[in-house]
Amino acid sequence: MAAIDPEISELKRQVASLQVEVAELKKMAGWWHQFSSTALPIIITIAIAVWAAVATQSSRFQDIASRFESLERRIERLEQNQAETNQRLAHIEEMLRRSEQQRQ
Repeated sequence: MAAIDPEISELKRQVASLQVEVAELKKMAGWWHQFSSTALPIIITIAIAVWAAVATQSSRFQDIASRFESLERRIERLEQNQAETNQRLAHIEEMLRRSEQQRQ
């Protein structure tokens, strides 16, 4: 019986140690359950909202950039048309000047 007592004492010590570990694991599980049921959905919702906002802003930025490029092309065409019109006007003025010189 004397040999059994140390084994029983050791087993009791191990059981007590395991009980402490189980209690700690239960606390951690309770914390995780509380976190996953309250804060985690909020964090996920915020992350999705931020992602959607960034995606929307990126799309808007691309749309605005596309519009600016379109405006730049229009301005270039207008400038080209204006240059052509100025050349025609200069040619017409030159013809008018020549015709006036011929009349005199």
